[in-house]
Amino acid sequence: AGFAYRAPFPRFMKRYKKLCAKTWGYWGEWSGAPKDGCATLLNDLKLDPSEWQLGKTKIFIRHPETLFHLEECLDRKDYEMTLRIQKAWKNWVAKRHQLE
Repeated sequence: AGFAYRAPFPRFMKRYKKLCAKTWGYWGEWSGAPKDGCATLLNDLKLDPSEWQLGKTKIFIRHPETLFHLEECLDRKDYEMTLRIQKAWKNWVAKRHQLE
């Protein structure tokens, strides 16, 4: 009672792992326990520990605003990655055009 969001650790990690360099990056994905990954991710995002709690099999988020913040961060990260890909593509097309 009192929690707006409940999710099993693997599902939470699958959705939000790209928000943290320790759980998603060039070196690979999180290989440890999903529970530890969730704690690492939320600590890395500097979320107040009173806003979330780890159970035996699920993560609990107390307020909907915290979840909205996570979704906003996810949208921003997706947008930034899209821009990075577009920039690389446009750069490659421009270089290829110059060589012709």
